Order: sequence, then structure tokens, then C-alpha cells
Amino acid sequence: MSATLAQATSLRERAAAHRQLRNAEDRRSVSVSLTEQGFAVIDATLEAHVATQKRLTSGLSADEHHMISALLSKFMLSLEGE
Repeated sequence: MSATLAQATSLRERAAAHRQLRNAEDRRSVSVSLTEQGFAVIDATLEAHVATQKRLTSGLSADEHHMISALLSKFMLSLEGE
């Protein structure tokens, strides 16, 4: 784990979003897991993201919604090929 990632991880841990557990056999290795609070943060963020998407696409017709979804899917697939 890089020093920057370790600092960010430590900062988030202090915010109680996740916890770190050092490997007893190899102290360089660290397992990171989310706490209940961490899962709650992700759930709230996802809910806000979905609400934003709905707001941004609320003016589209069903056909336009289908068209933009297809185009975004094509775009994402093209990124995977890079």
C-alpha cells in the first residue's frame, strides 16, 4: 500500500467508514473492510447519485432515454477496449 493510500485509508478509518486489519504473518499486508457506517455512506451516496440521474433525465422521452442509455453503454464498452 502506498503512503498516500495508507494516509487516505487511515483518515477514512478515523471517520469510522472502514477498518484495517494487519496480516499477522506479513505485517506489510493489510485487509480493509467497510463498517456498518461505511456501508451506510455508500448507500446514501448511491441514493443521491440515482436521484441526480433521474433529475437530469426527467425531461427526456422514453425513446430519448433509451437512446442515451444505448449510447452511454456503447461509450463504456469502447473505454473497456482501451
